[in-house]
Amino acid sequence: MDDFPFRTIKQQEETDMPETVAVIDLGSNTTRLNIFELRDRETPELLAEAKYKVRLSEDMGDDKVLINPAAIARAIDAMQNFSRIISQYPGVRVVAVATEAMRRARNGAALAELLLQTTGIPIRIISGQEEAFFDFQAVRHSLPERDALIIDTGGGSCELILMTDGQCRQMVSLPIGSVVLSEKFTDKGDMSAAAIFRLFNHVHARLSTIHWLADARDLPVIAVGGNHRAAAKIWKNNQDDDAPLHGYTISRENINSLYIDLLDADNSRRQVMLGKNKDRADIIAAGLVPLIQCLRILETRRIIFCETGLREGVIFAEHNGQTIPEGIKAH
Repeated sequence: MDDFPFRTIKQQEETDMPETVAVIDLGSNTTRLNIFELRDRETPELLAEAKYKVRLSEDMGDDKVLINPAAIARAIDAMQNFSRIISQYPGVRVVAVATEAMRRARNGAALAELLLQTTGIPIRIISGQEEAFFDFQAVRHSLPERDALIIDTGGGSCELILMTDGQCRQMVSLPIGSVVLSEKFTDKGDMSAAAIFRLFNHVHARLSTIHWLADARDLPVIAVGGNHRAAAKIWKNNQDDDAPLHGYTISRENINSLYIDLLDADNSRRQVMLGKNKDRADIIAAGLVPLIQCLRILETRRIIFCETGLREGVIFAEHNGQTIPEGIKAH
């Protein structure tokens, strides 16, 4: 991770001045920008945020080539808009990372170069190991739990992290993201009984390869990512619950009930259920399967939702001088 454009906290303290950092997450489904102000070891302050549905992993297919010109055009448009927002903050330092879609695509590096040429923003394509570690950092520094299985199901991949005593013990990145699963098993989010069966078997087979997953048995599951947050918002709205989403807890029975409702609904009904997140109507059902299967395998009864994610994890890792522990590898 030495090639990240980071300054350590020690270097920042030497200047004794706040620093403004823009973090861009060029994800497989959504591209997001967060701008933070950093002051010594205080919690980073969020100054601005923006997001666009870019869906880079759309129609990539099994050959993993970003052949969809529309997806590339959406990425360029989003990054140009981010560049305009960032220009409003003089002296800002920009850290831009790309995840599974560009990581697996044969032309991912070429797209990063194209975005650099069109926006002037250099993009680093991070490994699955780094993505999982940043998820861990986001949870570790924003929630009180110290023992949990962390799951982040993005558009292209699903990261799982075993945390015990507040330490990252194991992690894995699997190519079972919400967009990938939806395109493989659904028709715009709708599934036949046979498709549901194949989907659950596919995800179970992937999870069965993780030898350490049994070590998370009976631990709470902390759910990170837009799909999980969207599901939590549906549940909260159904319950007329105005509690904060960050740290919000529901049971396995709750998520199973919600999932049945999503399966029973057609695409238009799911859009209504999702409200402002209606653009997830075609991916939410398939995208929740890794979480649901983890709950079943581990016999976990409690799910905790986390509003922070990769972008905050990047900041927390730098802010606290954290690097991936020796001996921890993402499979």
